[in-house]
Amino acid sequence: MLALGSAHGAPPEMTFIAPLNHMMPFADFQDGEMKGGLIKDIGEVLAHRMGYVARFHSVPSKRVAIALAHGEADGVCFVLPGWIDGEFNWTKPAIPGAGVIISHNTAPVLKSLQALANERVGTVLGYRYPQVVSVLGDTLRRDDAPSVQHSIAKLVAGRSRYAIIDQMTIEYYIKTHPGAPLRVDLVIEHYKASCVFSLLSPVKFAEVDRVLAGMVEDGTIAAILARYK
Repeated sequence: MLALGSAHGAPPEMTFIAPLNHMMPFADFQDGEMKGGLIKDIGEVLAHRMGYVARFHSVPSKRVAIALAHGEADGVCFVLPGWIDGEFNWTKPAIPGAGVIISHNTAPVLKSLQALANERVGTVLGYRYPQVVSVLGDTLRRDDAPSVQHSIAKLVAGRSRYAIIDQMTIEYYIKTHPGAPLRVDLVIEHYKASCVFSLLSPVKFAEVDRVLAGMVEDGTIAAILARYK
C-alpha cells in the first residue's frame, strides 16, 4: 500500500521502484534488495524533505511502467520520456546524465554513430535508445543482455565490440575496475532525467516537483552525484 503510516505514529512511506537492471552507481542490489546507489540517495532525501520514509520496491525493468500504472509504488527516478509508456506525473528534468557508446579496446575507434550500422551492439533488454534509432533505424542490430551489468560483462569478455550505456555507469565501472579493457568512444546525447509518479499515488505531486527542483537549486543533486565520481 502507498504512503501509509503505522498505528504508532511513524512517518508514512513513499515507495520508489528500484529497477533490477540498474547497477552502480545507480543501484547496489543485494539479494534483490536495493542497498545503495544514487537512486536510493535521491529517493531518501526527496522523501525525507516531504515527511516520508523512503521504501524501495525491486521490479524487473520490463515491469516498471506496469507497476507504476497499477499503483504498486509511488514513483521512480531517473527516467526520460522515451524510456517509459503510460500516463504519469513527470517532474521537471533534474538529474543530469549522458548516453555513450563504449568499446572493447581491441575494436576500431568509432568516429560516428553511422559506423555502427549493421554492427551487433550491446543493449539491455527493455531499454530504448531513441537517439540511436533516429540515426541507425533498421540498421541497429541489438544484442540484448538482461541487465547493464551483463552487457558490460559481455564486452569485457570480448563477446561484443560495442555497447550503449550511461556515462556515469561506465565511468564508475572503469574507476572501480581499472584494468578493464574498455573505453568510451562517443557521447550520444546529454540529458536531464526526471522522477515519474503514479497517478494513483496519494503523494502530492506538486510538492514532489517543488522539492526535487529545490534539491537541484541547493546543490543536493550535484552533491549526491559527486559521491560516485
